[in-house]
Amino acid sequence: SFSKPEEISGDYKTDTVGMFSSIISMSFNSISDEFVYEFIKEITDKFPGYIQIKSLSISKPTQITKEIIKKISLGEEVSILPVTLDFYWYDLKYKGSATAQTPTGEEQPK
Repeated sequence: SFSKPEEISGDYKTDTVGMFSSIISMSFNSISDEFVYEFIKEITDKFPGYIQIKSLSISKPTQITKEIIKKISLGEEVSILPVTLDFYWYDLKYKGSATAQTPTGEEQPK
């Protein structure tokens, strides 16, 4: 789930640029904590704006059974780690006319 983007007030608020923030919450399962960290890296690298991790919880199973090991060895998809991830997603939006200028002077469509 994610919250509606809200403009951040204070030092970030100007007449030409607004900083907006949303809170994103995800719950999923993974076979390995390595895949979880790769997924987080993809989010931080590929999402526009800036990502700040709020919380991450990875629960390891108390035991891995022979049945789980057999499924893994057969290449079956096994999700044994419940994961919850919450993060802030920050993004800048230009305000004003249909075409605003970026800080470098380039025109930015609204």
